[in-house]
This record gives sequence, structure tokens and C-alpha cells, in this order.
Amino acid sequence: GLEDGGGGAVPVLRIERALAAISNARTMGKTYEWYRGADPQLRRQLSMMGDLRMAMEQGRLSLAYQAKMSIMSGRISDAEGLIRWRDADGNMVSPDEFIPLAEATGVIREVTNFALRSAAGDLASWAMQGLAIRVAVNISAHDLAAPDFAATVLGVLSEFGVPRSQLTLEVTESALIRSPAEAIATLKSLREAGIRLSVDDYGTGQSTLSYLKHLPVHELKIDKSFVTALATSDSDTIMVRSTIDLAHDLGLQVVAEGIEDRPTLDLLRQLGCDYAQGYLISKPLDSRDFFALATESRDSRHVA
Repeated sequence: GLEDGGGGAVPVLRIERALAAISNARTMGKTYEWYRGADPQLRRQLSMMGDLRMAMEQGRLSLAYQAKMSIMSGRISDAEGLIRWRDADGNMVSPDEFIPLAEATGVIREVTNFALRSAAGDLASWAMQGLAIRVAVNISAHDLAAPDFAATVLGVLSEFGVPRSQLTLEVTESALIRSPAEAIATLKSLREAGIRLSVDDYGTGQSTLSYLKHLPVHELKIDKSFVTALATSDSDTIMVRSTIDLAHDLGLQVVAEGIEDRPTLDLLRQLGCDYAQGYLISKPLDSRDFFALATESRDSRHVA
């Protein structure tokens, strides 16, 4: 815990030293380690997490929405909510820089809660303007390990009056593998409650499709590393084709992300992929611009 024997908070210095030891253990592949001296990099990382919390409080954190298109209909049916952080100087902070830190320090749970509430608020606003669509929010191993996570998700949707069927939760392979028993129990609760579930970045972790049959998920997303060169790589084509076929046999739908050109989209259509996501479809947009794009898509084929 984070309390000392007298019931007070552990001094920040002791927390820094503990995190430094954990970081060293992970770097060296060990199960334990001890503090070996001040770590300037760790201090910068902890400072960044403090800035991240402040950004949430001051409205400098937001969601951008990247469209997911139904390949068969050519219409936008879903979106993925992506965290965007603008620092105090107005510069964008890369998610690749702060998301891993948030996961390592546990701050990711606060980020997930922010994303859930932001997505629910936008879904409610769009519904009042006549647009009903699904939005995906990314969740982490920390979220799945929390016994109250499913209740938190359902509470947010109830607060904003959003149907459960309009939320998708995306979880990476690595998060599932880290604590499989806890993850599966939480996912089962969410699925039974009517939440759509997706395995993100499929193909980059250690799981296989035979493992997926034990998970209560609805879809998987093929990582962009297998999609980018799809039209020119026979090996990637074989991998993607087999994944789509086996996923369909398991009753799962398939999303391909990272689509940037028409030949790739055409090939995915031939392979029977269900959904497409990438810059060919749309770059991530703010709430207002995404609403306009999705509304226009209802009346026309977006990318045929």
C-alpha cells in the first residue's frame, strides 16, 4: 500500500525510489531489484504524469475520433476514440510517449475514465442530433484487473443515457496475457452487460486464434504492421487471409487498421474483411468534424 505505519502518505521520495527499483528490475528481466541511486529520467517521468493529471483538470486532454468503415456497405459505422494531449505551451504530446508511462504508473486508469466519460458525452450529444454510432475506447491491463471496472463502465453509460450497445472496449493482446483469469472474468461481465469487445493490435503479441476462442470478444483488429504492405507482400496477404477466415469460423468480425491506399482496401474486400480503419478512410477528427463526416456517410458510400 501507499501508507506508512503511522497512517500518513508515503513521502514522494520513497515512491520514486520504489518505482526506480521496479524500472531497473523490468529492464534487466529480474523479479526484484533495490534502489541504486537517484534517477533523473524517473523524476521527469513522474513530473510528466503530474502534468497529465493537470491537463485532464484544465481541459487540455481530449478525444479524437478515427472512423471505422463497413467495407461491404462503404458507410462509417464506428469510430475509435484516441487520446490527444496538448501541453501548457500548446504543443501536442505523443501518445507513444505518455501512454506507456501512464500504464507503468497506474495513471492509465484515470486516463481510461476520462476517455469513457468523453466518449459517452459525445455519444449523447450526437444522439440528440440524430446520429447513433458505436465508439471504441482502449482499455489496459490495469483496468481489467480492477474488480469494479465493469460497474464503472456501466455507471458512466447510465449517467449519460448511452445504450450499452454503442460502446466497444478495445484491449491489447499483452493486456489479456498479463492476467488472463482476471481479464476473462471482467470481459465476461462486460459482454453479458451488452458491451462490445475487441482485441486490438492482433498479431503483435503471443496469442493465437485458438486462444481467442476462450475469450468472450466480438471482433479482432489486425495490426497495421500486417496491413501497410498487404498489396505487395505475399506473406502478409497469407497471414491476413488466414486470420480473417479463422476469425469468421470463430464467429468474430475483423477490423483492419492502417489502411492508406485503395489497392489495400480492395484486397481486404476480396479477403472478406468486415471493417476498415486508416487514413484512406479518415484521419482522427475532433467531435464536431467526425459528426459531420459520419452524418454525410449515412447518405452516401464513403469510400467505395
